[in-house]
Amino acid sequence: HGAALHALAGQARETEAAGVLGRARVLAQQQEDARSMMVERQQQLQRQQQQQQQQGWRATAEHALHQHGAALHALAGQARETEAAGVLGRARVLAQQQEDARSMMVERQQQLQRQQQQQQQQGWRATAEHALHQHGAALHA
Repeated sequence: HGAALHALAGQARETEAAGVLGRARVLAQQQEDARSMMVERQQQLQRQQQQQQQQGWRATAEHALHQHGAALHALAGQARETEAAGVLGRARVLAQQQEDARSMMVERQQQLQRQQQQQQQQGWRATAEHALHQHGAALHA
């Protein structure tokens, strides 16, 4: 009977030990699962943060590019206006130069006409004086 009790007690201890080991294994697995879930959750959060940052950077970059594009568009407009103003300015200068040249030609023509008239008048005067001189000589004779 003692030997049987001794054997039963040994089995009970083994069963108890097996139960404790089993519970320890279950707890260890639960802890590992919880740790894995935490790691996975952290990685998920990191990915979300990276995506948000990338989206933020993309939005910032797109905004900057949009502003840069608007600035380039404005600069191109200013360049076209400046170029147009330059073309208009040059056209005005050319028109003024043409007007000045035309005025100088008209002035030169008028000057030449006056000189011709003066030469003609002097010629007529000389001719008239010569004729009068000859007429006077004839009258004197």
